[in-house]
Amino acid sequence: MNKYKDKLVEYGAPLILSVLLATILQIPELINHVALTGSDTIFHFSRFYDTAQQIHNHNFSYFQMNYGMGENRKLVC
Repeated sequence: MNKYKDKLVEYGAPLILSVLLATILQIPELINHVALTGSDTIFHFSRFYDTAQQIHNHNFSYFQMNYGMGENRKLVC
């Protein structure tokens, strides 16, 4: 039984502390219902869209973006 408690403390405590710290850091976003966006947000959203389109069309390309960063899209800087 003592081994089980040691394992729980060894693996459980860091996990609980990590979740607690992440929640504390996100409290302002959760309270205000606003997400923080950075300069690369458009790029990452484009990656998610590209991945969804690759899955939808069964056209997988691991090293290039075929759908998200097309010539038709205007990027506002």
